[in-house]
Amino acid sequence: MICQLRVTLPRDLWSSVISRKHPEAIFDLTDRMEWSKGKTLAVVRVYDKGSWNIAEELRALGDVYHVEEWPTGTPTKEFHVIHKTPPFSRIFSQLGILQRNPIRFKNGTSTWVIVGTDVRIKRLLTSLRRFPLGVSLDPMYRTSDSVMPAQPATPANRLVTQASEGQQPAHLVVCRVRLAFPPPYWDSGMVSRHPDIRIDVLAHSFTENAMLVDLRVHTDDLQTWIDEMRAAEGVIDVKPLGRAQKASTVRVVFKKHDFFVLLNELHVILRTPATIKDGYSEVIMVGPDESIKRLIKMFPPPQLQVEAVYENEREDVAILTPRQTDIFHKAMAAGYFDVPRRVTLTELAARVGVAVSSLSEMLAVVEKKLLQDPRTVGSV
Repeated sequence: MICQLRVTLPRDLWSSVISRKHPEAIFDLTDRMEWSKGKTLAVVRVYDKGSWNIAEELRALGDVYHVEEWPTGTPTKEFHVIHKTPPFSRIFSQLGILQRNPIRFKNGTSTWVIVGTDVRIKRLLTSLRRFPLGVSLDPMYRTSDSVMPAQPATPANRLVTQASEGQQPAHLVVCRVRLAFPPPYWDSGMVSRHPDIRIDVLAHSFTENAMLVDLRVHTDDLQTWIDEMRAAEGVIDVKPLGRAQKASTVRVVFKKHDFFVLLNELHVILRTPATIKDGYSEVIMVGPDESIKRLIKMFPPPQLQVEAVYENEREDVAILTPRQTDIFHKAMAAGYFDVPRRVTLTELAARVGVAVSSLSEMLAVVEKKLLQDPRTVGSV
């Protein structure tokens, strides 16, 4: 079952405070992971025309420990934020429920898209009532129940390194890499046998012993792909979730591979969406510079090939032209990039005074520029 939740956030939560203070701003939490005990590292995208100092206001909040601003060269700003982990966030991993990225919050409310069985989503809603949250449920569509066993989180089997409360965050870097996963990771066999099939990793979430992943699979023979996936080593369950535009969305549950355990220990995030094709996974990594260097040393080419490294001190080079930036601003404000869209291409063209064909071509160029630059992953 896939559901969309509309959540009124607690007033003392950092995301609630900052979004209520700036009700016109749009915040997208595009990726996140547990940084240390009680702390979460989040990649936050902010779209707002205002001139307020976002980083300084975030740093002033009581439940925010560290903020790094990241230049994107676009109207959207990115921040790497280490904040206090909300007490309700652990419930998702405890119940084996996937919370898809990005998580959007605006003016004190947030939109969550979750994936899980009927029973577990009912348990989630019951559990969330213990917290000062206002939650409304909007079911989108349903699938059959998963065989995924829920694994309760306990201090004894925590996989994430426990950092001391006084530890200062390391300098964070962003790099674009190509990964070739070794056996027995399911990706190693499936990708090599089907190099023509493209797989987009839409979202991922961890329980203590397993990983839940939402994939968009571009193939006309989905059932054959699912049958092979179910037979792959380490795979627990595969469920089709829907199909649109010659691609199918599939949820896969598999045993947690040592590589992902290592990423947790090193506090490295694999950004989504990511692409798997031609035997490799092309992905953006965010993590401490020393952790990235350690990964590069541990996994020499062709297992891990670094294509580009971007550090926070680099010059903020604009990706879009002034005209493209203006169109992007207007499209975002009108809701063209929302899911579902709040305005059609024809309606948007009328608003900005541009021919539909010209606007379509311009937006295609803008999207291509943003998607090809690692600094802008998750912004549109």
